[in-house]
Amino acid sequence: MVISYGSHVMRVRPEFAASATSKTISATLLAMKNDGSIARILDDILKDLKAGLSAAK
Repeated sequence: MVISYGSHVMRVRPEFAASATSKTISATLLAMKNDGSIARILDDILKDLKAGLSAAK
């Protein structure tokens, strides 16, 4: 199983990919992608990183 978002990829073992836990995680990540949660989280992280780098200069 491969989960990808932009250039980020997560790979899991086949035995885990077939598990109920994996199916729950996949469904949750898909819902978060579809409602924009993942993009908002990543944007917030990147903004914080950029703000920290600017303050350090």
